Amino acid sequence: MEDLNYRSTDVTAEAKEEPAAADKGKKKEKWTRKKIIREVLSYVFYIALAVCIALLWRTFVLMKVEVVSGSMQNTLKIDDRLMVSKLPFIFGKIERGDIVVFHFPDDESQIFVKRVIGLPGETVDIVGGRIFIDGTPLAESYVSTIDTADYGPYLVPSGCYFVLGDNRANSWDARKWTNTYVMDSQIIGKALFRYKPKLEKIYNND
Repeated sequence: MEDLNYRSTDVTAEAKEEPAAADKGKKKEKWTRKKIIREVLSYVFYIALAVCIALLWRTFVLMKVEVVSGSMQNTLKIDDRLMVSKLPFIFGKIERGDIVVFHFPDDESQIFVKRVIGLPGETVDIVGGRIFIDGTPLAESYVSTIDTADYGPYLVPSGCYFVLGDNRANSWDARKWTNTYVMDSQIIGKALFRYKPKLEKIYNND
């Protein structure tokens, strides 16, 4: 009888220990599951954050543009790849000589690259290929070819700009458009530097 009582006591002890071990295993499994979920959520968060930063960067800071015409030669050549800064037009102002990227006034689905010549309120005259701003001749060392025809005068409206290509004899620009002026809202940004075929800064003003 003593042996039976002893065995009975052991069985009872083991039976009491088994539920405790099972609960501990369940708690560990639950904790591990929570840890995995936290890890996955942290990865999702950082990926989403990276995507948002990239979108904000592209929307408000920089964008890439490919030059597809020779209207800005020799400053910019066909197939040049440009990095365009949007910041000067968010926190600053547009200046004469800036090379700007904008939505073409006659068809905003197209993107053009030209140089700012006339500012709001100014009168631009082109006589024999030479530019006059409010009667004062404009020095233009960046011009590669000259169109000797006369154009204008153009009175640039408020909030608008008069733009031309540096390759004057072969440039489809403000002189020939139906909608002559580029509005503030149509300007995307300012050409900052060329990254292809080689990396170099673009000097906008003369």
